Amino acid sequence: MSCFLCVTCLGVFWGLLSRTGSVAGSPEMQALRQRLLSNYSGHVRPVLREESVVHINVSMYLLFILDLDLKAQTLKSSGYMDVVWKDEYLVWEPAEYANITDLLLPQTTIWLPDLIVSNDVRSLNFFGTDRTQAHLRYDGTVTWQPDFLRETGCNVDIFKYPFDSQVCGLRVVSWMMTGQYMSVTYDTLHMDTVVTNGEFLLTDTRTEQTTLDVSYSPVKVTQGSFIVVLQRRYSFYLLSTVVPLAAFSLLSPLALLVPADSGEKITLSVTVLLTNIVFMGTLSDSMPRVSDTVSVFVLYASLQIILSFTAVIVNVVALCISRLPTTINDFRHHHHHHPHQDGEHNGKPTEAANNNDTNYRKLRRLYIDLFHPSAKAGDLKHHFQGSPPLKRGHNRDDRGEVTATDAVGQDVADDSQRKESDRRPSACPEEEEERGGGWVQSAPIGRRDRLCFLTMFLVVVCVNVVTIVILVM
Repeated sequence: MSCFLCVTCLGVFWGLLSRTGSVAGSPEMQALRQRLLSNYSGHVRPVLREESVVHINVSMYLLFILDLDLKAQTLKSSGYMDVVWKDEYLVWEPAEYANITDLLLPQTTIWLPDLIVSNDVRSLNFFGTDRTQAHLRYDGTVTWQPDFLRETGCNVDIFKYPFDSQVCGLRVVSWMMTGQYMSVTYDTLHMDTVVTNGEFLLTDTRTEQTTLDVSYSPVKVTQGSFIVVLQRRYSFYLLSTVVPLAAFSLLSPLALLVPADSGEKITLSVTVLLTNIVFMGTLSDSMPRVSDTVSVFVLYASLQIILSFTAVIVNVVALCISRLPTTINDFRHHHHHHPHQDGEHNGKPTEAANNNDTNYRKLRRLYIDLFHPSAKAGDLKHHFQGSPPLKRGHNRDDRGEVTATDAVGQDVADDSQRKESDRRPSACPEEEEERGGGWVQSAPIGRRDRLCFLTMFLVVVCVNVVTIVILVM
């Protein structure tokens, strides 16, 4: 038992000793580190001559595009930078140190360029962390690859939403080093391993360089922009928003063809109007509050609301016109079934009753002249041209001319018979129609409704076609 414990303790001690030796590295590596960093300061530019300029090459490897928020106008992305420069203090001869050509040093122990992302919306932090290391070659070439997770500002363009493409980027610049001390070349934005979210597709990348004026130095600063072009995947929006809204736009003119007596004419129009308003609310929730451009699709939805509102007004007017015969019939029914209210006393009509009966006949005659299918053009002249009323013994021909008639007595008899017939309440509307009382059944779809339908249908189709052409082009 004691032998087993001794062997176990010896194994643990040997493992710890081996691990300590591997961490410490070879004596040559330790000597090289000590020699390079003994008199080194990370606050001094890595040049032997003060007038020399540090040349830096910057590239970016984009790994993930996490989110593009249209409402906040921000792009959230992650990746790492590839920054290369030469440090004239960190050079050695490999033959003197067991042919060691490469060395890893913590970034806190060497000089680093003060690069930041100038369009970061959260904070202007420098790249890298305390655990980030830099790769060093024997000739003084330093390769530094700090990772990043940034949320940067992006000026979105929603003119062709949801068929839009957004151009965003990360702007990298030196915080204090001007071109007098540090020359930065912004090279390539690599997109070989980039992973986008399901909403956007990365279609293109490019790099741009601009010079900026600074207040603390006459020498300008070079800023690099790593730009990405994101194309929206519009399949979801096409099926969930565009197609339903276009389909509902066709219901507005179809509501004009619904018969007035069905009771669904106004209901359908109001339903389409409310649906368009709900779609507009959904769009406004996803759009930015401030934008340089207005979305064509939002304008399209607004126009659909206007057309739906117009359809409601047209249907209300058409419904009121279709109810005009019923209003006259109600007036007549009230006159026959409530004689005392109209001025009839002891079975004899008074002057008020006679006036009501005369007014009713005038309204009925006007309705027949305006809406009866067999009405002639001459029958309407005395309503619209201010012709004087006909005298007894006269009549109008087909052209609307006043002619004398010999059958004066017959006209008087017909008028008396018409008065007597008008005083008797009709047993049913069908009997009144058979007697030629002027009550005709309105057609379900009149010429006026068909004309309104065709006009609004053509307007809706034109609006849909123009919107699709603008969005697709």
